Amino acid sequence: MLRERVNPVPKQAIALTPELYNELTADIYVNTAKVSFAQVAPIPEGASIHDNGCGNGSATAALMDIIAEKPPKFICIKATDMAENAIKIYNKRIVDDKWPAESFHMDSNSLSFPDNTFTHSIANALVFVLPDDGLGTLKEMHRTLKPGGIAIANSWAVIPQMDAIEAATTTTRPPGTPLPLLKRERWSHPDMLRGVMQKAGFEDVKVTQTEMWITTCEIHRYATMLWSFVLGTSSVACSIEEEENWDRAIGIIEEELMNTEGAEVVEGRRLKLRFVVNVGVGMKSPM
Repeated sequence: MLRERVNPVPKQAIALTPELYNELTADIYVNTAKVSFAQVAPIPEGASIHDNGCGNGSATAALMDIIAEKPPKFICIKATDMAENAIKIYNKRIVDDKWPAESFHMDSNSLSFPDNTFTHSIANALVFVLPDDGLGTLKEMHRTLKPGGIAIANSWAVIPQMDAIEAATTTTRPPGTPLPLLKRERWSHPDMLRGVMQKAGFEDVKVTQTEMWITTCEIHRYATMLWSFVLGTSSVACSIEEEENWDRAIGIIEEELMNTEGAEVVEGRRLKLRFVVNVGVGMKSPM
């Protein structure tokens, strides 16, 4: 979910609003959940599913799309998130989209659900942004799964925008400015996700790398949104230098994005970008 702006930004930047965040992320998180659910058997009748760190409901939306043609009977979804705004958005979608779901304001590291509650638990785009590598969250997922229950977690192996962001940061921002998502290299290898899931107690952990694609809005607008988000959520305050270098930074991002491996310019000067996702699936011992 969108964080509050932590410092002033150049006058050219677009204001950080939920609408901007939704346009910037497009279908990234829904598609991430879809390729993750694809790694497990179809959801059966009577399943009880936990959407952990639900945000605005991307994983639930993905699941409902997957089962739309032949929905299993009697499934229930319980969604949790620490962000009250996320819960408000999720609750609206329950009503608007007629989801068989309910939401709870709850910390993923300290769930209030009893032991052995769920048949499935998904942490979509979650564990790699948490302290302690998400171990506390994964342990809680393990605790609240029924014996034989299935956990799904994921991380990024390839984030196509990151090289563009790093190039613009190192070229146009003051020396020593921290790069976003410094932990991404650790999480890019499947062994990282596999190891933390095993440490949380899951058995038969399998991690699969799978591709997914998203199509952005027009390239210049996308680069402008991306850089606005980076500067607006940076831990380092912006100076007049970022304002003077704005056009240069946007140009670098556009060029890098178009030269990213697998990138394709499509109708309307939009970009089709390739992501690679590590999808981890583990089981709670049936004994």
